[in-house]
Amino acid sequence: MISKIKNTLFAAIVVVLSWLLLSLVQDYDLQSVPNLHQVVSITSWDKKKSKKEIYQLLVKDAESAGIDLVKLRLLDQDGKNTKLVYNFNSSSNTQYSWRKNSQVKRLSKSELMLEDVLGNYYTNATTAQFASLASDLSEAGLQVTVYKSSFKDELLNNTVYQDGLLVFSSLLGMLLIIMILDKSFRYKEYAILQVNGLSSEKIFRRDFAKEILPFTLMVLLPLIFFSLLAARSLNGQGSLFYIKAIFLLLLALSVTYWIFDFISYVSLALIKPYAAIKGQFSGKGFLYLGYILKIAIVLLLGVNLASLGQKYSAYQQDKQIMQLWQKKPASYIANLGQVDQGNDKRVKEIDRKVHRLVASDKQAVLAKNAQQFQPAQSSTDIQNGNVLVVNPAFLKASSVKDKQGKQVTVNDAKTVYILIPKDRAYQKAAFKKQAKSWIKFQQTLPNVYGKTKQIKYKLVYIQSQQVFNYTAGQDIANSVSTDPIILAIDAKLLSDDFFTASLTQGQVVFPSLTKLQKGIKETGLTSFVNGITNVKSTAASLYAQLLTELSIIGVIAVLSLTQMFFMVSYVSASFFESKKRRLTVYQVFGLSNRKLVSQFALANALTDLALLTIMLVRQGQAGIFWLGLLLAALEVAAIALSAKQAESNMLRGLNRGN
Repeated sequence: MISKIKNTLFAAIVVVLSWLLLSLVQDYDLQSVPNLHQVVSITSWDKKKSKKEIYQLLVKDAESAGIDLVKLRLLDQDGKNTKLVYNFNSSSNTQYSWRKNSQVKRLSKSELMLEDVLGNYYTNATTAQFASLASDLSEAGLQVTVYKSSFKDELLNNTVYQDGLLVFSSLLGMLLIIMILDKSFRYKEYAILQVNGLSSEKIFRRDFAKEILPFTLMVLLPLIFFSLLAARSLNGQGSLFYIKAIFLLLLALSVTYWIFDFISYVSLALIKPYAAIKGQFSGKGFLYLGYILKIAIVLLLGVNLASLGQKYSAYQQDKQIMQLWQKKPASYIANLGQVDQGNDKRVKEIDRKVHRLVASDKQAVLAKNAQQFQPAQSSTDIQNGNVLVVNPAFLKASSVKDKQGKQVTVNDAKTVYILIPKDRAYQKAAFKKQAKSWIKFQQTLPNVYGKTKQIKYKLVYIQSQQVFNYTAGQDIANSVSTDPIILAIDAKLLSDDFFTASLTQGQVVFPSLTKLQKGIKETGLTSFVNGITNVKSTAASLYAQLLTELSIIGVIAVLSLTQMFFMVSYVSASFFESKKRRLTVYQVFGLSNRKLVSQFALANALTDLALLTIMLVRQGQAGIFWLGLLLAALEVAAIALSAKQAESNMLRGLNRGN
């Protein structure tokens, strides 16, 4: 039975990792030109040479050296990814994607002239050619960085890989435990083999001969299935890459499997052959081994349960915030591409265009905040504190209530409205002074709409409340600010660079996709915008990511519990086997073994509960102590079942005359 569990578990590991590898190969293809591994990233341009001259230089270098040189920009339009590519070697026939259904758009020369010179260029140049290309670009007034793009690097930075590694480690740990149990429960069989003259090496060879066929099937069948699956979704080059990768993966898994199997034979050293054949079980060695493994599993379980508790708390909070997102209409953010900060003229030009883009759309929502930095609730710092800088459209789209419970609205473009929560009324004088100073500073900065004279200030008291700020960021929890001071101001009163910073941080949202696309085109921002993202989909992705993390940790916790069950069964079986003589005598004379079983169960349960409690308290998760009680109850039940099984085995042995 244990051998079947071992084979099933290993087969599951092979299948899951093969599928995960295919997903990671597809993700890698999406982010790069997979056949080209050298990358030139242009980060700055002094503008002494025109864009046309720069591109002509790239064509000359690529064609004279006979290399591929591909400009790549990823365009994300509301969750749909498209690769925009241009190969400066017109005679090249390189493939830009491994995926059969990949969206790749080859830019024309006229479309290329609308693209920014800054960005990533992929090439297959040799080291010498690569150095020559970088040198030519530097001489042309371009600042470049060079690096290699590889599947391994993408893999190490991939969150799916990192999370999957935890599950994989837990599964391997369980596999090793099951292998040790398998050998330990077969101690009589191995004792007989040793008495008949078989050495440990011969026993290993005997078992290997029995297991090699099912093991080969467990490896070959997934290899064939997933290779065929890869052939359906990837082209020839992609399929070949995947087959090589999965072969190496399965080779590493196979080596790990047999190393673990070899390690599990350590239990043979604990067997005393003649005593085992006579039914005299020397259980101390097995018991000590079992206790060491069980303690390690309890400590690991404590870490996993604490992580599960933390993620579940975050999930409960994010679930409520996601419900707020679902009530909101679709809204979009424009993703600005790389801007050469060393080119002051270009920076100011983009700032002006972004300011026009936001100010011209009366429905665009500005919600500048520092929630991602988790500011103190009482902080009044406009840049980094618990303060929202918003425009009139934000108040129309939100439900900010004044102290009478009415929705706050603003109607004067030359008035700055300071909305103070009643619980922060004591900060009104200090903040008003700070706000005036900040607005005065804003007026000194470049503004495409010019300076505004005679700015007025109006103080409005609002209810203490949680305010939805439309910001998804890196954590969905950042979408809500608690009791913020709100500075409501017309977009034309703020500086140009304020909006570039806000747009870059995803703190300006547009309700109309069509209107946004039109605005980007009219303001000349097309080549500087990498894509448009539905903010609700971003929030949903963050929520889904949290659910995935919660599920992964949940799976790991369940795996740890399963490991715990196996170890409790192993320790119990070893203990009751060591007490076989006493159990048999009591059974023959009709006496109860309840006291022995109860003492053993109680000692194990309390010890494990104490260890688990220490781990939970140290990680600040004492609130899920009840899970420890549940574990203790399950452990007692498992020991009781093991005791009952041991007594049944003894009765069968007595009936057979053993």
